[in-house]
Amino acid sequence: MVFDGHPHPYVGVVVDARGSSYCSGTLIAPDVLVTAAHCAIDFPNSSRVQVSFDLEPLKTGHFVSGVLIPNPNYHPNQSDPHDIAVVLLDRPQERITPARLPTMGLLDELAKLKILESQAFTAVGYGEVRETKTGGWSALEFSGTRQGLQFEFRRTQQSLGAPLAESATQDGACYGDSGGPIFWGGTASNIVVATTITGDSVCRATNVTYRLDTQSAREFLGQYLDLR
Repeated sequence: MVFDGHPHPYVGVVVDARGSSYCSGTLIAPDVLVTAAHCAIDFPNSSRVQVSFDLEPLKTGHFVSGVLIPNPNYHPNQSDPHDIAVVLLDRPQERITPARLPTMGLLDELAKLKILESQAFTAVGYGEVRETKTGGWSALEFSGTRQGLQFEFRRTQQSLGAPLAESATQDGACYGDSGGPIFWGGTASNIVVATTITGDSVCRATNVTYRLDTQSAREFLGQYLDLR
């Protein structure tokens, strides 16, 4: 990941009540942020969280409170893990235009047109970064800033999202990027087609994501905002 020099004001960091665990997410309505359900496991003892949309939130300290609601069907070992959650913010973010959700089956349509592999995808999040290209765990360090990275497309799966992969010589999405958006259409796009849910152990290459253009994802999100 590199410093997010492009405008992604709708991407935020989600911090637990103690400030000791964090994930990333995307504002998809003035008071609704989408993130990953497994983040709730890392936020024990409380569903109350803090969200900031600043580039460097640890420096500004600007946060808004909200309630983290994971999909009740979430289970990591299912073919569809339902790894999706929302944060319902205590007050609408009226100064931020929310990101756009994809239409139903968008990635499948691109695949049918045989143009999916030529599309640009961008991951954004607040996760850890690698200071070197060769180190293992010791090379990971929390950046405290919003980061972005362009990905190559690899393949789609109906359930476990749209796995995207970058070159193994670059940094991958990492711890803390979970729930962060995958944008379709390049670095300046505001169409969030998936969210980061996992990757390889030292954040080098693979980023597995959860699609937001599937029926199950839309059924969950439709409880909290109008998808028409």
